[in-house]
Amino acid sequence: MKKSVCAFLIAASVPFFSFADESVEQTLSAEPQQVMAYVNINRDDEERIAELMVGVGPAIAARIVAYRDENGPFASIDDLQKVKGIGAKTIEKNRYMLTL
Repeated sequence: MKKSVCAFLIAASVPFFSFADESVEQTLSAEPQQVMAYVNINRDDEERIAELMVGVGPAIAARIVAYRDENGPFASIDDLQKVKGIGAKTIEKNRYMLTL
Protein backbone atom coordinates (compact mmCIF):
# COMPACT_ATOMS: atom_id res chain seq x y z
CA MET A 1 0.00 0.00 0.00
CA LYS A 2 2.79 2.41 0.93
CA LYS A 3 4.54 1.71 -2.38
CA SER A 4 1.34 2.49 -4.25
CA VAL A 5 0.87 5.80 -2.43
CA CYS A 6 4.51 6.80 -3.01
CA ALA A 7 4.29 5.87 -6.68
CA PHE A 8 1.09 7.89 -7.02
CA LEU A 9 2.61 10.96 -5.35
CA ILE A 10 5.70 10.79 -7.54
CA ALA A 11 3.64 10.33 -10.68
CA ALA A 12 1.33 13.19 -9.71
CA SER A 13 4.21 15.57 -9.03
CA VAL A 14 6.05 15.00 -12.35
CA PRO A 15 3.62 17.03 -14.48
CA PHE A 16 3.66 19.82 -11.91
CA PHE A 17 7.45 20.15 -11.99
CA SER A 18 7.53 19.87 -15.76
CA PHE A 19 4.98 22.67 -16.05
CA ALA A 20 6.89 24.81 -13.56
CA ASP A 21 10.17 24.34 -15.45
CA GLU A 22 8.51 25.18 -18.77
CA SER A 23 7.00 28.34 -17.35
CA VAL A 24 10.36 29.43 -15.94
CA GLU A 25 12.04 28.78 -19.29
CA GLN A 26 9.42 30.87 -21.08
CA THR A 27 9.89 33.70 -18.61
CA LEU A 28 13.67 33.63 -18.87
CA SER A 29 13.71 33.44 -22.65
CA ALA A 30 11.08 36.13 -23.20
CA GLU A 31 12.68 39.22 -24.68
CA PRO A 32 11.56 42.52 -23.21
CA GLN A 33 9.74 44.74 -25.62
CA GLN A 34 11.13 48.23 -25.46
CA VAL A 35 10.23 51.34 -27.32
CA MET A 36 13.54 52.99 -28.04
CA ALA A 37 13.89 56.67 -28.83
CA TYR A 38 17.08 57.64 -30.59
CA VAL A 39 18.83 60.98 -30.64
CA ASN A 40 20.63 61.83 -33.86
CA ILE A 41 23.29 64.27 -32.70
CA ASN A 42 23.85 65.48 -36.26
CA ARG A 43 20.22 66.23 -37.09
CA ASP A 44 17.97 66.58 -34.05
CA ASP A 45 17.03 69.99 -32.71
CA GLU A 46 17.77 71.42 -29.26
CA GLU A 47 14.36 70.52 -27.86
CA ARG A 48 14.60 66.83 -28.75
CA ILE A 49 18.19 66.57 -27.49
CA ALA A 50 17.31 68.21 -24.16
CA GLU A 51 14.15 66.11 -23.78
CA LEU A 52 15.72 62.71 -24.39
CA MET A 53 19.33 62.88 -23.24
CA VAL A 54 20.00 62.22 -19.56
CA GLY A 55 21.94 65.04 -17.92
CA VAL A 56 21.49 67.41 -20.85
CA GLY A 57 19.28 70.44 -20.44
CA PRO A 58 18.36 73.22 -22.85
CA ALA A 59 21.66 75.11 -22.44
CA ILE A 60 23.89 72.12 -23.23
CA ALA A 61 21.57 71.01 -26.03
CA ALA A 62 21.95 74.48 -27.54
CA ARG A 63 25.75 74.09 -27.32
CA ILE A 64 25.57 70.73 -29.13
CA VAL A 65 23.59 72.27 -32.00
CA ALA A 66 25.84 75.36 -32.10
CA TYR A 67 28.97 73.19 -32.16
CA ARG A 68 27.77 71.11 -35.10
CA ASP A 69 26.61 74.26 -36.96
CA GLU A 70 30.07 75.78 -36.55
CA ASN A 71 32.20 72.65 -37.04
CA GLY A 72 30.12 70.34 -39.20
CA PRO A 73 28.62 67.00 -38.26
CA PHE A 74 30.04 64.87 -35.47
CA ALA A 75 32.22 62.05 -36.81
CA SER A 76 31.68 59.87 -33.73
CA ILE A 77 29.59 59.81 -30.58
CA ASP A 78 32.73 60.48 -28.53
CA ASP A 79 33.17 63.80 -30.36
CA LEU A 80 30.42 65.13 -28.11
CA GLN A 81 33.15 65.62 -25.50
CA LYS A 82 34.31 68.59 -27.57
CA VAL A 83 31.14 70.40 -26.47
CA LYS A 84 31.51 72.34 -23.22
CA GLY A 85 29.47 70.61 -20.51
CA ILE A 86 29.55 67.13 -22.06
CA GLY A 87 31.91 64.64 -20.48
CA ALA A 88 32.58 60.93 -20.82
CA LYS A 89 30.03 60.07 -18.09
CA THR A 90 27.23 61.90 -19.86
CA ILE A 91 28.09 60.17 -23.11
CA GLU A 92 28.11 56.74 -21.45
CA LYS A 93 24.72 57.35 -19.81
CA ASN A 94 23.26 58.14 -23.23
CA ARG A 95 25.34 56.03 -25.63
CA TYR A 96 22.59 53.42 -26.13
CA MET A 97 20.32 56.05 -27.67
CA LEU A 98 22.79 58.20 -29.60
CA THR A 99 23.22 57.93 -33.34
CA LEU A 100 24.95 59.93 -36.05
